[in-house]
Amino acid sequence: MDALGSLVFVLGCAVEAASDQDLLALEDVQSTEQAAGQSSPISSWNDLVNMGSTGTYHLTQDIEAQGKVWTPKDFSGTLDGRKKKIKNLTINSSNAAFFGYLSGATVKDLRFTNLKATGSWVAGGLAASSVDSQIEGVAVEGTVGGWYSAGGLISHMQGGRVTRSYFKGKVQSANYYAGGLVAVASKGTGEAQAGLATIERSYAQGVTEGNRLVLVAPDTSDSNRTVIAGGIAGLASAVDIHDVYAVGDVTGRNFLGGLVGQLTCNGPDWLLYKGIYRGGDVVDKGKSGWAGTVGAWANCKARFTHLSWDSSLDPSPNYLNDPASLYAQRPGTTSEHKTPTLPYEGFFCVYPAYCPNDNNFDTAYWDAGSASQHHILKNMPDLNAQLR
Repeated sequence: MDALGSLVFVLGCAVEAASDQDLLALEDVQSTEQAAGQSSPISSWNDLVNMGSTGTYHLTQDIEAQGKVWTPKDFSGTLDGRKKKIKNLTINSSNAAFFGYLSGATVKDLRFTNLKATGSWVAGGLAASSVDSQIEGVAVEGTVGGWYSAGGLISHMQGGRVTRSYFKGKVQSANYYAGGLVAVASKGTGEAQAGLATIERSYAQGVTEGNRLVLVAPDTSDSNRTVIAGGIAGLASAVDIHDVYAVGDVTGRNFLGGLVGQLTCNGPDWLLYKGIYRGGDVVDKGKSGWAGTVGAWANCKARFTHLSWDSSLDPSPNYLNDPASLYAQRPGTTSEHKTPTLPYEGFFCVYPAYCPNDNNFDTAYWDAGSASQHHILKNMPDLNAQLR
C-alpha cells in the first residue's frame, strides 16, 4: 500500500468475606492469567521488535526505548499492554506511529510516555491509519507531528472505536489536518460495519508553553491553505463522538473548533454530543476571531447537542450561532463550568425537565468534583493525568 492509499484506508483461604473491590481485583487477576496462556509475552525491546503482524500479545513489564530505532508495524491482532508503559520511543518515518496500519485489531491498556513521532507524510501516537479497530485504555504522552496530517492517537481512523483513552502533549507541524486524538475520522469498511468511527470517554490535553496550554498547533504559515484542526478530531464524517473533552489552545486556518474542526456528510449521519472544550483559545489564522466547539458542520446530524466551551478563556466571536446548533455551541464562564458538583447540574443541565437522564452528562462517565473543579472522566488509564 502506498502512502496515499494508506490514508483512505491465587488463591487461598479467606479469613473474612472479601469486599466487592477485592472480588473485582481477583477477577481481573484471573482473567489476566487466563489470557496469558493464550498470548505471547513481550518482556523486552527485542520481543517488541519481533512481534508479528497478527496474533495475540501482552506486555509483562515496562519497555525502555531510549536510543532505539522503531519501524512502524502493520498489525491485525491483539496487543494487551496490561497497563505497562513503552517509554521514550522516538519514531521518524513516512507514516510515523507505533503502528503504521491497524486493520481489525485490538489494542488495550497500553501507555506511551515521552513519545516523539515525526512523519514526513502523516503521524499518530498509536497508529498512522486505523481501520475497524478497537482501541481501549490507551494513553499517549508526547509530541506528534506529520507533514500532511497528525493525530495524538491516530492520524486517519476509519470505523472502529476509541474509548477510555487520552493524548497529553502537542500535535504539531501538519499542513492540512490535525486533531488532539484523531486527524481525520470516517466510516468503516465492509457491509458488516455499522459505519461510524466512534470516539468516546476520551480526552486530549495540551502542554504548557509560556503561560499557555497548547494542544493542536499545525503549520498555518501559508495563507492560501486551509488547515482543518480540532481538539478531539480535525475532519470528521460518519462519526459518533461523545463524552469527550479537550484542554489547550487549538490553532488552524478556516475550519477549526475546540472539539471538531469540520463535520461533513460523507457517509452515515454523524453524532456529536456531551463534549466540553474547557480551557484554551481557538485561533483561526484565516479570521479575525473564532470560538466554540465546532468550526463547520454539514446538516446530516443525528445528534448535535450538549457541547460547550469556556468563554472566559476564549471570548472571541462564534460564527455558528444559528438555532440548529444552539445547544452545540454553548458558551459558559469558567465559574459556570466548575460550579456543579454533579455532572448534570447547573450549566450542564441543558433541558432541566429531563435532568438527569442519558441525554445529559451522567455520573457513570463523569466526575464533577467540588464547586471549584472541572468535570473529568472516570475510569481512565491514569486519573491523575487529568487537570481539574
